[in-house]
Amino acid sequence: MVIGRGDGSFFAVPLEEVRVASVGKGVGPGAARLEVTDGEGRQYHAGDISGEATFTVGGALGTHTAVVRDSAGAVMGEARFEVDAASGVADGEGTFKELYDTLNETMRWMPAYGGEQDGVAKDRDSAYYSPDGTSPVLYKGREYRVFVRWILDHLHTAKGLMYTSPHAKELVDLLREAQRADGLIWSNAYTRGVGDYHYAAYRESGYSVRDPENDITFTRQPVENHCEYNYVECAYLSWKSGGDDAWMEGTLDSCMRALDYGMNDRARWSEKYGLLKRGYTIDTWDFQAVDEYLVRFPLGERMQIDPDSTKFGVFFGDNTGYARSCDELAEMLAYAGRAAEAEKYRERAAGIRERLDALSWNGRFYRHHVPEDEGVVRDFGVDEAEQLNMSNAYTLNRGCTAGQAEAIIRSYQRLREALPEGSPGEFYSIYPPFERGFTGKWQYMNAGVHGHAAGELARGAFRFGFEGYGADILVRLLGLAKRSGGKLKFAYKGAEEPEPEPRSFTALDLSRQANMGLRNAEEGGAVRWMPDRFGIDIADFPTGRREFAGVPYEVADPGRNGGRVAVAVSTGMGLPESAEVPVGAMAGSVYLLHSASGDGGSGVSCYLTFIYEDGSSKVRPILYGRHVTTQWWSRLDGKGAGVAWKAFGGNGIVQIDRGICWAEIENPEPGKAVAALRFGADPCGSAYAVLGVTLADRPSFERLPISSFGGPDNWAGGLAMAALMEGLAGVEDRLTMYRDAVVSPRWAAAGTDKVEITARYAASHGYVKYAYSHDREAKAISVTITGSGARARLRVLLPEGAAGVKDVSLPDGTPLGHEAEAVGGSLYAASDIVQSKPVTLVVRYY
Repeated sequence: MVIGRGDGSFFAVPLEEVRVASVGKGVGPGAARLEVTDGEGRQYHAGDISGEATFTVGGALGTHTAVVRDSAGAVMGEARFEVDAASGVADGEGTFKELYDTLNETMRWMPAYGGEQDGVAKDRDSAYYSPDGTSPVLYKGREYRVFVRWILDHLHTAKGLMYTSPHAKELVDLLREAQRADGLIWSNAYTRGVGDYHYAAYRESGYSVRDPENDITFTRQPVENHCEYNYVECAYLSWKSGGDDAWMEGTLDSCMRALDYGMNDRARWSEKYGLLKRGYTIDTWDFQAVDEYLVRFPLGERMQIDPDSTKFGVFFGDNTGYARSCDELAEMLAYAGRAAEAEKYRERAAGIRERLDALSWNGRFYRHHVPEDEGVVRDFGVDEAEQLNMSNAYTLNRGCTAGQAEAIIRSYQRLREALPEGSPGEFYSIYPPFERGFTGKWQYMNAGVHGHAAGELARGAFRFGFEGYGADILVRLLGLAKRSGGKLKFAYKGAEEPEPEPRSFTALDLSRQANMGLRNAEEGGAVRWMPDRFGIDIADFPTGRREFAGVPYEVADPGRNGGRVAVAVSTGMGLPESAEVPVGAMAGSVYLLHSASGDGGSGVSCYLTFIYEDGSSKVRPILYGRHVTTQWWSRLDGKGAGVAWKAFGGNGIVQIDRGICWAEIENPEPGKAVAALRFGADPCGSAYAVLGVTLADRPSFERLPISSFGGPDNWAGGLAMAALMEGLAGVEDRLTMYRDAVVSPRWAAAGTDKVEITARYAASHGYVKYAYSHDREAKAISVTITGSGARARLRVLLPEGAAGVKDVSLPDGTPLGHEAEAVGGSLYAASDIVQSKPVTLVVRYY
């Protein structure tokens, strides 16, 4: 027999139409039958064949067999072919294919932590590209492939990368191997760089351990209280996608120890409220507010906690995540036949939700942080009770009630109607921002707009009847990715700061402190200008009241000041090692008009010390090549510095371009009056000279790019991908490997009339594929679907305005049983199907 491409064997994909021909001469109608079985030996096609026939590929992946039998059942011909599937989206307009491809690419850019990726291509954010989205961690002779070395980041990235990369469970394996005896799960694992700092900061408190034999450091960011439930959820996700029951059962005891640790450690569990607790952080992040309640440590004080001194409180996100992981652990335990233990964790989840709702739910969303000690009153310059933070979006997918979901989503929709100028969306880390206690307003965790939070908000919107809102978020995320270099970013700037009023400047008179002239010869009491092998000077540099790069300076007149113009320091060359310039004023930043003979190999040309009137001081290095350079190499790399003056000249023999630089140095303590500025020489012997110093009342204003900073972009890509595949495409799993799938195509909400979807777990052969078509004029939606599993529930979203389901049938009109399901204000037509055989359903609506 001849099948498909005519070579007797070939590769096919699910829902492909395959032709079988040349099965023998003289075979009449009904005299032969074509039977096709899938990769698990299940028959999915059987029909008469005369000369040739076609069938639609479906069922389990692997080797499929097509057999033609005569009327007596004898085999007349047989052919085998391979069937495989890869995740993807193909829609008529291409919007969601473009989004899928963008997110798929985003997930392969990994955070450059720890130096393990030396020698590979990096982008401008120092992320690096990995074809499979992983990097290696070596431990005890095994290589673990991980998406990110932090369990929090790895988990959420895995929710999208599970469709294309099989490595979700490997960080679970690593952390299970290294789990502390009391059940604690480490935040991360590093071989160098980051791990060295963590070990120095946390080793005495037991939150960082080093295994020198394996060159690895395991660290728990002390204030974090999410690692245990992240670990359990990652184990659950790995089991669902990979279907490895034995692996799952071998991980259960570790998962139970992890969740029990959260209740047994007094630094993690609030006996007062019966809930998880932590120090005051923004949402689930790992640094605390800087205020009078922060406990001081020699290193890493914002991350450190003290069980006796830290002012703890209940952050609701720790608890909604923990409750969800209790549910997931209960499901795994029940599947493994451990019913009594499963019930224990179900009851624990229910108790946590009940207590949390009583404490933190305000009727619109969960309150960010509730202190254990009611006497703790923090001055953050914002009404904390009105702050909407991103774990509310995450909670939509953690088992909240439909009423809570509606209230949370409507809170985000109201926020969208009142966004500050320049905001890219309502998916904030927290809003409004903190005015005090946390820096970086409108950036990162202090009211940055987060791509990953948008993904969770969209996924929850699809789940709870706000499908149009979910689709709109996904379209906006594609727009954001286009504005940020073709990648969805972890975070974006939360607002455009209004451009401030023009600045005021105060130029200082350096004539009293000046000790260096502008000529290549000593003049009066002045030391000659910078040593130069060609004897070139800057005698023609303009002096007096001058403006350079928009900033006024007072440059001493050498004719009236004994030849002295610049204040110069050096550990050699007959110059003082330091010099002080009196100030006696407030300053937001200081502008320097300066030059240097080099950096002596240290990279630093001078140390500028701000001496304050209260007796304190702060030091800022003047970096060679960044803030200053030599007179004849007048080019600088970086912002906040440049060339102030440039002129061609020389000594009659050598003619070159000469230049003097400017640099803005921000005052590290702008709220304090500056008594003086001290210029300290580089110890390696180079000379530094400042010709002018001007105070500015505030630093220069620069409109920052739309992208913010902080977390890994692959995390954002992963959660947006989950919203696309589980939410809009609607493919979810009630068992493992899509053996019992729920498929809810929601394309009507996006206005997409034709699309083909494949959701494939990369860790197994589990997949679902369907082709969706909407005829608006006929008020009919058809879905052709198949998959690896035995059964599925197909739930087709009707378009907005549809009055009801008219009928559900096969293409020939044969009616099928169905139910009308209402979710919020949305209506679905639902039918149970056998997904191992390709089947087409037609849904007609009023």
